Amino acid sequence: MAERPRRPRALAIALGAALLAGAGGGLWYWNLPPTGIEAPQSACWGALTGDDLRAMTDEGYRSTESQNGSPSDPKNTGAFCTVSERDLDGDTRDRARGLLGISALRQDENGQKAKTKAESGGWAPIRPASLDFGPAAQGWYFDNGTVQLMLRCDEPPPANPSSFPPQPYIEVTVSGSQWTDRTPLTRLHQIRADAAFRVAQALVRDQGCTNHPQLAERPPTVPS
Repeated sequence: MAERPRRPRALAIALGAALLAGAGGGLWYWNLPPTGIEAPQSACWGALTGDDLRAMTDEGYRSTESQNGSPSDPKNTGAFCTVSERDLDGDTRDRARGLLGISALRQDENGQKAKTKAESGGWAPIRPASLDFGPAAQGWYFDNGTVQLMLRCDEPPPANPSSFPPQPYIEVTVSGSQWTDRTPLTRLHQIRADAAFRVAQALVRDQGCTNHPQLAERPPTVPS
């Protein structure tokens, strides 16, 4: 179990598959019905702006989102959002291409330690670059453009304590397509870092973290 948080590349692949499945009407690995809407102004709980969506979406296509849960809801242990671009053809069948996926998942102490240990060593031959999201978060930027951060958010003591270990850490992952015909990859990767930062801001603002985590004033700049 400790090895699982270690493969952002595998997670990116899973997110890529989810993007394509989500574009067809739902996330294949999630049982709840997603909310599918057109997303011209913002998407994914406000993590993506209208400018972000326009930069990701090819000419002649429209962007749509599909999401489950919200990172701002303390009752959720996981939240997912995907953004796709669609083109309506003459046969009225939607053709869709996955653009970006965001997940925010609760982790326990073991998950955090395994993740930190794995990324400090890196995956040969590419070692992830560190991203500075502030003193309360660890951040990573991978060679495929995936951005991740780990944030500690202690929850208030539950009214009815359970036997399950606490999950004080939240891991945010933003991954997506490496192909576009209108926007440089560095810009796409910066959009992912910006989105991860906005999700972290929402978590700190809305989850009632008792440890009062401090984030940076602005998103980190991804390496060029």
